[in-house]
Amino acid sequence: MKKYFILAVIVFVISIYLKNGNTSTKDTTPYEYPPPWPVFIVANFIIQTCQSIIDVLTPPAVNVLSTTLSINKVNTIYTCAKLNIPDLLENGPKTGAEISKVTGMSSKMTRRLMRACVAMNVFREIQTSKNDDERVYENTPLGDNLRKNHPFTTRHMLAHCVEDIQPGWTQFSEHVKDDNSFPFSAAFGYPHTPKAIWDYYDDRPIQREQFDKAMTSADGIGNGALMNDFNWSKNCKTIVDIGGGRGSLLAALLTAAPNAQGILFDLPAAIGHAEEYWKTKTSYFDLKSRVTFVSGSFLDKESNLPPSKGDTCYVSKSVLHDWDDEHSIQILKTITTAMKKGDKFLAIENVQMEPETNYLRPLVDLHMRTIGGQERTEEEFRVLFNQVGLNLVEIHPTRSLFMIVEA
Repeated sequence: MKKYFILAVIVFVISIYLKNGNTSTKDTTPYEYPPPWPVFIVANFIIQTCQSIIDVLTPPAVNVLSTTLSINKVNTIYTCAKLNIPDLLENGPKTGAEISKVTGMSSKMTRRLMRACVAMNVFREIQTSKNDDERVYENTPLGDNLRKNHPFTTRHMLAHCVEDIQPGWTQFSEHVKDDNSFPFSAAFGYPHTPKAIWDYYDDRPIQREQFDKAMTSADGIGNGALMNDFNWSKNCKTIVDIGGGRGSLLAALLTAAPNAQGILFDLPAAIGHAEEYWKTKTSYFDLKSRVTFVSGSFLDKESNLPPSKGDTCYVSKSVLHDWDDEHSIQILKTITTAMKKGDKFLAIENVQMEPETNYLRPLVDLHMRTIGGQERTEEEFRVLFNQVGLNLVEIHPTRSLFMIVEA
């Protein structure tokens, strides 16, 4: 009994920490910081153990059916976000009638949708009634996260997955037999190359903006771990963020390395958006004087990637996973051409483990397969790096799905 009591105490302490821990929803603190390593490790162990127990106790047919219906869960939450219900509830509870009026749904449809969302803990029903219009709802923390202006919102990532990626998943089984055939390309009518998704965004500016917001919000969740789980001050006098989009990662790393200078490198359109974004992001104002914005393409021989001045860290986050080995080698050649002896290349990626204990990592790999990209194991990174003269030095774990691959 004693060990169960100790386990219960640990679970209670972790739950209190995660509920009231060192996270912030203010724009002035744009990073969600991870729990201490011991809490992180124990929490993950408990989650995996509980999931294993559930898997053992649940009949296989029920487990398969539950997994099958999970796509309905995703689409239900997506519908709530698209109807802006979390935003409607931001300033307090609303009745079913108020939700119906704003969303345009009937009272019956509002009740059906909200009933499902209450069951999934997206919303909370705080007043019941036989009259659906008089029922009262409020956001849970999950629903609150789906607000447009929540600093760590996953709303845009949810929309990206449903609108841009899910159509490819419906054709996934038809394209797994040919490594050069990509479900995304088939779904949207683009050539079967890893560049297809970027052509898709060039053709759809609204989707591109949504994707950029998805990446920025994802950075807000993971950057707290990346800032703290690698010594950026010790290793980098200059940090070059390659393919850095709006520069949210670079801002985090410069915060962690207060004496370092930063260079944000991306395509001209992305750099233009980044410069505008930095003008309005109040939490970046103190960093802007340390940042140089440079446009270019890491796939071009004349890439315009700034050459090293020494003690430079060339950083890419979720860049190599977008591309097959052929394109990745070209990207790495661009980087190594700019590097000097003593510089570091740091690829922040979702490194695949063997054996794998976290199902999210291989699922992200299959997600990337739909568009022609791939996640890689340590050995696959080693082989890839060796082809351009880089040596894999170490893989640094972080308190997130990402690891820092140092070369």
